[in-house]
Amino acid sequence: MAPEEIVEGNRLIAEFMSERIAETDFYDGRGYVKTFLNPTGAPYEFNELEFHFNWNWLMPVVKKIEEKRVYAEEPMNDYVLNELLKLDISSLWDSVVNFIKSWNTSKKE
Repeated sequence: MAPEEIVEGNRLIAEFMSERIAETDFYDGRGYVKTFLNPTGAPYEFNELEFHFNWNWLMPVVKKIEEKRVYAEEPMNDYVLNELLKLDISSLWDSVVNFIKSWNTSKKE
């Protein structure tokens, strides 16, 4: 997978986990830069996110996806959970990104 695809997928995940996004006091000329707070609360830029290789980062996302089952019959939930059983973080990350894309599309309809 290309580095740009990883950064974009990680950005989608970070936005899905929006309660962990905070504005910094750094202004880049266009606005205040947003950063992601990792599971321990430390700030990260979007290109530094570790969802694609760190289980400690990805598992809270899987938990949030599972919680979506309560609110909607989302067929992608099962896909993500099946990928989790494989214990392959790359395929799980990919299924999480696909779930979020599907979730975002269904919210717009």
